Amino acid sequence: MLTIGEFAHATGLTVKALRHYDERELLVPAVVDPVSRHRRYSGGQLHTAVLVKALRAAGMPVESVRRATRDGADVPAALEHFRGEVAAARAAQDRALAAVARLVEGFDGAVEIFERDVPATHTAAVVHRLPADGQEAAALAEEDRAIAAHHALFAVLTRAHVPPTGPGWTRFDAVDGDPERIELSLCWALPGPPPELPADIDGIAVHTGSRPAVRELVVRMDCGEDAQAPDDLPHPAFVALSAELARRESRGGPAGVDAVRQFVTADASGRLTVELAVPLVA
Repeated sequence: MLTIGEFAHATGLTVKALRHYDERELLVPAVVDPVSRHRRYSGGQLHTAVLVKALRAAGMPVESVRRATRDGADVPAALEHFRGEVAAARAAQDRALAAVARLVEGFDGAVEIFERDVPATHTAAVVHRLPADGQEAAALAEEDRAIAAHHALFAVLTRAHVPPTGPGWTRFDAVDGDPERIELSLCWALPGPPPELPADIDGIAVHTGSRPAVRELVVRMDCGEDAQAPDDLPHPAFVALSAELARRESRGGPAGVDAVRQFVTADASGRLTVELAVPLVA
């Protein structure tokens, strides 16, 4: 039998680690003196101790090590399972790092900030409420439904001889009394009053209305071939818009009001531009 010090020396595990593994029932001593509480280990436990140390050095959690070192456990299978978990974690970290790189690149990208006067216009839109967590599968699926309805609305308007003018835009609004949901509007500007339209398209509500003439603050950013924000981070263009609004408000200038309108356009080569616009009020 080996004392805890001798067993620590033989295995390379510290005395502190051996005590911890005893408390976690990962590596229980062969004998514990009922009076002194001194721990003693058998030579046969060296195999388990070395395996525990190797698996912990590889980063395997204690609970997983316990399962892998039980009598009759399939150690190679446990190791392969953990290898898959590590690979998935590394892939997730790589995606996160790539998102940071894209975010920094977006911050350093060319941004135009300007004001423009927008004339009054008639509008038609599809409006749908989504889970506020836009990265959930349910939210993404519902957003895809709304986008499909937006394209279908374009076709309906064209057949009614009131084709939309210019690119469509997106806006998100809070839902009163329901912080878990947001309202997505996908809008078209019209050359005249809207025709009679269906109340919904595939269950997505259709709204018509008008926008008064307004002066807008605009942030325009060249996004190359990818206009999406990295993962669930705010888009760099939105960060730039927020910073510009804060700068103006600190100087007593016009403040942004109402929801932000978002446009995404592509040139002939496929390069994408994101444009965010917010009405200004004196």
